[in-house]
Amino acid sequence: RWWTRDLDEGKAQVFSHLIERVMPRDQFEPWDPDTREAYVYALAALGNLKESADSMRLIGFLGLLPTKYSQLLLERQPRALVIFAHYFAFMVGHAEMWMIGKTPQKEITGIASLVPEEWQPLMQWPLSVRDSLVSTSTIAASTMDVT
Repeated sequence: RWWTRDLDEGKAQVFSHLIERVMPRDQFEPWDPDTREAYVYALAALGNLKESADSMRLIGFLGLLPTKYSQLLLERQPRALVIFAHYFAFMVGHAEMWMIGKTPQKEITGIASLVPEEWQPLMQWPLSVRDSLVSTSTIAASTMDVT
């Protein structure tokens, strides 16, 4: 069951680069066991999305996140923001849903503007997904026959 709050931490492995603490920037980040657990849990939920990013999982993702992760987002902690940008990147394939539409593009752009420069390399994938979506819609709009 994907909706369980007992997520398999092994599913976080595919996103292990988002939780590594090897850069100089990491020493300034608040870090304790609860923070680590919140990030691992959010990454495990992302791992579930990667396996099957269907609309129900996309909607359910937010309900699975621990309160601590929500606090980190509200504090605009860079790692929390980067993980959230990855969530929006998974939404891109579901733009036809009325509640999603262009939300992923807007949110990834907004998050990228909040993430400090030293964290930007971790935004590479969400930004590339956003850019491919923008390119595709620009091409589609320019090739439409409006006559």
